[in-house]
Amino acid sequence: LPVFIKMIHNQPDDVIDLYGFEYKMVTVVAIVKEIEHTSTKITYSMEDITGNKKSNIVSFDNSQG
Repeated sequence: LPVFIKMIHNQPDDVIDLYGFEYKMVTVVAIVKEIEHTSTKITYSMEDITGNKKSNIVSFDNSQG
């Protein structure tokens, strides 16, 4: 389900409730303004016409241990 960033900010929980249905995974069409890499996560700063959002992807790379 494609959504705007503002639609995500307007939801009180981790579940997005739209049109009478609950969604746990959505697609955000936005411009990626910044990407920050660390050893444990990647943080994306995104922007669309309705707002800004930071999202994290956690790394589970066990190749070093």
